[in-house]
Amino acid sequence: MQELPNTIHPTGVTRPPLPVRVQFNPKQLRSLTTAVFIFISGGMSLAQSVGWSNTISDRHFFYSWFIAVAIGALVSILLAYVLPKKFIMAAASVLTLAGGIIFTSAPRNMDALVAARYLNGLAVGLATVTYLIYASELPRNRIRGVCLGLEQFSLSLGIAIQMITSSQWSATSNFSANCLHGILDIILAILAAGSLVYFIESPVDYIRWSNDTAALECLSQLQPVPSINMDTNRRLDELKEYVQEQENMSPQELLQHSVVPLIKMIFLRSMLLSFTYSAILTSLLLFTSVVVGISWTPILAGCLRMFGSAITLIVVDNLARKIPAVVWLLIMGGLMIPMAGIINNSMNLLNTHKMSTVVSIWICIQFFAGLYSPIGSTFMGEAFPLRTKSFCIAFCVILEQIVQIIIISQVSIGSDGSLMVMGVMIVVAAALCVITIPETKKTSLREAQQRFTNLFNFKMF
Repeated sequence: MQELPNTIHPTGVTRPPLPVRVQFNPKQLRSLTTAVFIFISGGMSLAQSVGWSNTISDRHFFYSWFIAVAIGALVSILLAYVLPKKFIMAAASVLTLAGGIIFTSAPRNMDALVAARYLNGLAVGLATVTYLIYASELPRNRIRGVCLGLEQFSLSLGIAIQMITSSQWSATSNFSANCLHGILDIILAILAAGSLVYFIESPVDYIRWSNDTAALECLSQLQPVPSINMDTNRRLDELKEYVQEQENMSPQELLQHSVVPLIKMIFLRSMLLSFTYSAILTSLLLFTSVVVGISWTPILAGCLRMFGSAITLIVVDNLARKIPAVVWLLIMGGLMIPMAGIINNSMNLLNTHKMSTVVSIWICIQFFAGLYSPIGSTFMGEAFPLRTKSFCIAFCVILEQIVQIIIISQVSIGSDGSLMVMGVMIVVAAALCVITIPETKKTSLREAQQRFTNLFNFKMF
């Protein structure tokens, strides 16, 4: 087996060489945990926003979190220029904690609950843009997909928690359900804040600030044993080359490298993630569950979505990204279209057999949505050039929230055709993915971004 050069610990003790297979060490994982805890809390609030909130029916309650995420994403662009990423994550942890305290202390006050949801949304908006940039720059090329995909896995975990707790609580127990939600937010916020001691700043930021010494120290801290060796210096040279190339782009090149990937990500991230987990789908499941007379569906659907995301974390860096994304999108669209066909016939709405079929399809859609969502985050972190990455990611995140708000305002069960349109758009997006999305497994961040710049990418591997 090929081995890395001997490393020298700061104490002067020579350590034995490390095998190349050591790719994802605990220090890299710990650097990402702050955002993971925030996203679990965000997943719970996202599930609330699309209808998993017991008997609450206030539209502002549902809109508020999406509005706040959009605001947080916008603010993150400004903060990124004046604050290190660690301070942004710290602010997000504090906002999550404040929202949890309000949920726990005022579970019956709707105005207080809405305020808490604004705070949580701001935290998630700040963390999302910051994390997708950070997780694309920090890890090695061979594990970048896992690191970026953790965002959606964490959201899926939070979604599962909220779906299970809200569906199993009695309709008269909003008070207790809100208290539990707040307590979980407090616990997650404390864990997020505590994990900041392990947070390591992105070496790319220090290189942009012409501080190569600090960048090299960051890379050293990411080693299983803190050290500066040939591999560390090679990684620094690779990042310096990437930053230099990105910083030297002309305005025309920057526009060209930004617009094409942005259009792709609007469809593959902003629209598709909203379509596969929305208020329309929640209303449909709640309605069909009553008709069929079952209560365990949300438990199975939430767990399968989380399980699907976990599978993708294994697949995304070891097998492929493009082919799984295409297959899973085709399956989701192929399932949503017949489901829409059943629902659009009003004669089927009280048919127990037909509604049982709809429930089964709904569960399958959530499983494949869980499979797809981490790949969407991986592509998002890789698609944009360095100088415009924060703007483009924030735009996609904001648009995703706008789509969700529009869907909430149009919620209905029956023949309005919304589900059919969503299903067709998912199938079309899968077809476009075949010819436009590149395979970026084990490529450098520089090469991945260059591939996204090309309008057409026909290679499947």
